[in-house]
Amino acid sequence: MNFIEIFKDSLKYPTLDFKKLLILGILVMVCGIFTFLGTSSTNDNAMAILALISLIITLVVDFVIQGHIIDIIGVGITQKDEIPAINFKDDFVLGIKSFIVEIVYYIIPIILIIALIFLTGGFDYLVTILTNTDLNNIGDNVAIIFAGSIFFTVVVSVILVIIFSLVSIVAFGKLGKTGNLKEACSVGTIISETKKIGFLNMLAYIIVLMIIDFIILLISSIISILIPLVGFIIAALILMPYLLMFNARAMGLIYSKV
Repeated sequence: MNFIEIFKDSLKYPTLDFKKLLILGILVMVCGIFTFLGTSSTNDNAMAILALISLIITLVVDFVIQGHIIDIIGVGITQKDEIPAINFKDDFVLGIKSFIVEIVYYIIPIILIIALIFLTGGFDYLVTILTNTDLNNIGDNVAIIFAGSIFFTVVVSVILVIIFSLVSIVAFGKLGKTGNLKEACSVGTIISETKKIGFLNMLAYIIVLMIIDFIILLISSIISILIPLVGFIIAALILMPYLLMFNARAMGLIYSKV
């Protein structure tokens, strides 16, 4: 599939089975309701226990949703026009794997950024500035070097975050294809596969995805505001699961180019 075909297919994909779209929507709504209950602050012991149970339910349902998304990515890789049924047990396990993959590909740039701060001397200069009671005694050189270190670190950090965000999408594709956590966390292999697709191509795909996501979220917000209760239900049951399916399908089709 070419660039345009990927997005045309992905936009149509969630409409293939409205029943499965609604089932995913119900899970999204349940997740939202229990998230609200779980984050409600209260001093009452009974309500605190309810909040804890709600958070656990939210976590379980969220893992099921994430696992289902990985399933859809896997189907997208094969380019089959079908929406997989939700399997609570298998999707829950796959959701946990997806969560681990996400941690791996976001902790790497964090470690590299922290190492960069130390290597550029940014931390030492920060300590010098913070421990000096008279800022006039710091000197222009220290201030200039510190500013340069911060600027360099920020620029490199942004680049690292972008690169590993793109790489993580390919990692989710690998997980969707194989279901194997070890293969999805094989950073060297995943980077090689990302190169096959092309970092610039991946960036272009993601920019278009973000634009479409923004439009769908904007529509969802407008409906929720114009029709408070009904609008929220429509957004949770239809638009949000549509958004999840659209993104998963697109990610699968993009990975199929490996």
